[in-house]
Amino acid sequence: SALLVCTAFLMLFVGQATAGNLSCSLGALSPYSVVYNTSAFTPNRGSGSITINCSKPTGGNTDTVYYELGIDLGLQASGTQRQMANGSYRLAYGGYSDAAYSQTWLDTSSRYKGSITSSSSTSVTVPFYLSMAALQAVGSGSYADLLTVKFYQGATAVAASTDPSPTSKILNVSASVAAQCVLSSPPGNLNFAYT
Repeated sequence: SALLVCTAFLMLFVGQATAGNLSCSLGALSPYSVVYNTSAFTPNRGSGSITINCSKPTGGNTDTVYYELGIDLGLQASGTQRQMANGSYRLAYGGYSDAAYSQTWLDTSSRYKGSITSSSSTSVTVPFYLSMAALQAVGSGSYADLLTVKFYQGATAVAASTDPSPTSKILNVSASVAAQCVLSSPPGNLNFAYT
């Protein structure tokens, strides 16, 4: 009936917004900045963090907010490969949700999922991990990219995954590549005299 449809819609709307009196939003995003060594034989890896702030103006009952965090591919992606840019040069990198660098973090089915249960205002910090493959042939200089972090929330896991109006913030990622000295031709013979 029309009453049931309206009731279901209202329940979905309430679930998308907040859970009880616990209301959460994106807080600080720690920028990622690293020095990339083009001659290193191992990947250049590091981490940053995303903060979620939750407020609860009235104490008492405990509420739970379910959430999902999505991160897009940035401004210079090639297909699904994230890239930092410095003029025409591109420095490829990947974003992950785990310290083992095995779970690619995107704004699709591979969002980071969690929940926050509290009876008072609280904050939660979620780490993210970036990795740049070794031996990329790029020029020296400063590389940068901008990632959009989206925060989906709801009173249930389903409501969070279908949140129609997630909030978002920009995450800055950058890398500095130092100039490298190379030999354009082999050196001559070196003669050592012993006395």
